[in-house]
Amino acid sequence: MSYTKTELIKDFENLGIKSGDKILIHASFKAMGEIEGGAKTFFDALKEVLTDEGAIVIPTLSYNPVYQTLEFDINKTPSCVGWLTEYFRTEVKDVIRSIHPTHSCAVWGKTAEWFTEGHEKDDTPIGENSPFAKLSEVGGKILMIGNVNNHNTTLHGVEEAGKAPYVFDYSAEPIEYRVTNSLGETFKMKVRRHNIGQSGFLQQYSRIENLLSERELTYGKLLDADATLMDAKAVWKKGVEKIKSDPYYFVDKI
Repeated sequence: MSYTKTELIKDFENLGIKSGDKILIHASFKAMGEIEGGAKTFFDALKEVLTDEGAIVIPTLSYNPVYQTLEFDINKTPSCVGWLTEYFRTEVKDVIRSIHPTHSCAVWGKTAEWFTEGHEKDDTPIGENSPFAKLSEVGGKILMIGNVNNHNTTLHGVEEAGKAPYVFDYSAEPIEYRVTNSLGETFKMKVRRHNIGQSGFLQQYSRIENLLSERELTYGKLLDADATLMDAKAVWKKGVEKIKSDPYYFVDKI
């Protein structure tokens, strides 16, 4: 059995997604089941719900290849966090990618330029100029599809903002990357690397759900997949507050 665009639209709306919403997505595409038209239908359905006033934000992280080469080309460097992210980056029309060697995002919508501009100014993966941080400024939402709730990249930004003691090794120098923009111009960026795994910690980002109210958190289904919709501003505010009172709340010692 294949699911249709109409069924997707119904489930998006039942989750509480509406016209004008700005949505950041982490997804296990296969968890939803077979969809007629595949990824194209998925994004077409979401765009129809959001309308031109909305925005789709997809992490197109590229740390795996870039850590090896120390080079990032906004047009050529692939995402390393799943084929759906790479499909969105390369196949969906009018998508803009932020300039960041390891933690870029691709964005569709009228506000795509605003979301993506300035990410190259940050010297950390998810600083104040990142699309992740900007999402909280515009009443955005984070949509988790499938069993991916421990992979909520926004929580890395929360750790940075809350100054979690394990997030960076400040004795190490930032890494210098050679970056190429959409015009083919090259420049150098120095960016700190997250040190969570190297510090001996395992991320437990689904714990953010325990801090959110019913108004800030919705559980539902997207076809066959379990889905979670979170208020981005609440994630940042309550996550940072929790780290300040309990610095290791979002990790376990390995």
